[in-house]
Amino acid sequence: MLDSDAIEGQLLEQLLKALRELPEVQAELVGVELPAGHVLQHDAQVELRVDGKAVTLVIEIRKVVYPRDVRQVLW
Repeated sequence: MLDSDAIEGQLLEQLLKALRELPEVQAELVGVELPAGHVLQHDAQVELRVDGKAVTLVIEIRKVVYPRDVRQVLW
């Protein structure tokens, strides 16, 4: 069985790779939640530059989430 932290890391790397392949997009992982005493309230944060404009992605990784519950997770 794969470690959930390793799976999350792989998902983040795949997301960064996909974002970086887009035209005029720069993506940098700037924050990852630490298991003990973490400050972030989410799993990761990605800073993007899209066509010269700054965008921040706040990422919460869930193993299972039902479509009806996505709105609650976002709030």
